[in-house]
Amino acid sequence: MLRSATPAPRVRVVLLIQNRENCRLLADWLEQRFEVYIPADRRVPDAMFDLCIIDGPTLELQLEEVQARRQAEAPAFLPFLFVTMHKDLRLVTRYLYKAVDELIFMPIEKVELKARIEILLRARQSSVELKRHGDELFSALVEQSLVGAYLARDGHYLYFNQAGAAIFRYDVEELVGHMGPLDLVHPADRDDVAKHLEPLERGTAEDTHFTFRGLRKDGEMVYCEAFERTIAHEGEPVRLGTLLDITERHMLEVERASSQEERIETLQRADFLKDEFLGILSHELRTPINAIMGFGSVLEDGIAGPLSPLQHAYVLKMMKGSDLLLALVDDLLDMSRIQAGRFTIEPEPMALAEVVASVAETLAPLLEQGRLVFESEISPRLPSLEADVQRIGQVLTNLIGNAIKFTPPGGHIRVMARRERDHVLCEICDTGLGIREDDLGRLFQRFTQLDMSRTRRVGGTGLGLSICKAIVEAHGGRIGVRSELAKGSTFWFTLPLARASLGSGDLRPGDVG
Repeated sequence: MLRSATPAPRVRVVLLIQNRENCRLLADWLEQRFEVYIPADRRVPDAMFDLCIIDGPTLELQLEEVQARRQAEAPAFLPFLFVTMHKDLRLVTRYLYKAVDELIFMPIEKVELKARIEILLRARQSSVELKRHGDELFSALVEQSLVGAYLARDGHYLYFNQAGAAIFRYDVEELVGHMGPLDLVHPADRDDVAKHLEPLERGTAEDTHFTFRGLRKDGEMVYCEAFERTIAHEGEPVRLGTLLDITERHMLEVERASSQEERIETLQRADFLKDEFLGILSHELRTPINAIMGFGSVLEDGIAGPLSPLQHAYVLKMMKGSDLLLALVDDLLDMSRIQAGRFTIEPEPMALAEVVASVAETLAPLLEQGRLVFESEISPRLPSLEADVQRIGQVLTNLIGNAIKFTPPGGHIRVMARRERDHVLCEICDTGLGIREDDLGRLFQRFTQLDMSRTRRVGGTGLGLSICKAIVEAHGGRIGVRSELAKGSTFWFTLPLARASLGSGDLRPGDVG
């Protein structure tokens, strides 16, 4: 009677990933090939498994458990694959090869993940078989592997499988007993590889992982990835290594990087051409706009003849539209100068209180139209500043103008200034709509308008705040914002004090607005 063969047990993979959605997606993909186990308590299980995929937060909490479980499995290899972000490099340095055997950065590429799991599981399978059946069975299994494998001690190879020898196009007999790991490494990479191997030789580390450029028998260069760990062989410590030919992957990465650089250069060129076009366009638009405004003034003043009330109203609308268009052109010209590095300021002694008063007077009709209360709390005894009066007035006009646009009727706008060490801090506070925290970082970018529906009603180009930032930074100051949705915003900027004011001693109560 024929008996059905007992199916081989499936490889068991444990997932210790705190983010439940990432854990689920990873499990769905792994379950196509492996038995996946996710402990309910998110701790290293006592049950048998072949691979554990673990993230940084979990590893930090269970470092001792991971190390104890690895020690309990020795001399068999129990792999831990570390999933992390590029920003966690300090965490990676702390734990890589002390508690985990390999890492992969998020977002995860399935091809790369599959390759790393394959290498770790083959090493796991090989070490378990070596522990269970000895070197003879281990050699047979390794010879069937597509991954290179070797044993090394005292700078010489004790064993090399066919797949590994094929990577370097040598015969096994040419390698075993005659060559050592550094002999296959490109001279330029030997010092770096030696540094990786030194802790294993000294016994201060159990395993290591590195990439290097290798030299084939015919002198051709090959890119390799190696994993090594110390095991006991015939009562002596030897290095068990696995090799992977990553030449194709390396070339793809180089090609990808080159393509990305080309895309960046193309985008930068397009950005430059766009700025140049805007600069030329803005300059050319000034002439017809000035003509419209000039002849509009002639009509408004009745020089060309009397106008009917309806005609006069039409002229006023035309003049208002021309003013808005001129402001847009001026913003575009300023941004063009900033991008081209031709933006300059002309500092002179400046009293901030006088500039604020002048801007408030200019904006008074808008404040009255919006039924807003405006307050200025700036002492006339505030220390003098060295600044471009026109440009700082432009900053204040923009910030106060924005507060007027986005503050409902009956609201308050307050301008305050005070000295802080070697600079003056100016704040424009309103009781307006406020800004979401997620949007604060985008405010000072070019052409940024957060609420398009609101912006269409009140007008704006999305350039004002980026120009303000350039002006303030050109003075050596800083600019920023604090805001709470539905409660209002506080835009602030700093300007350095004039040199004569730096030695003025302690502040008097009247110096603070």
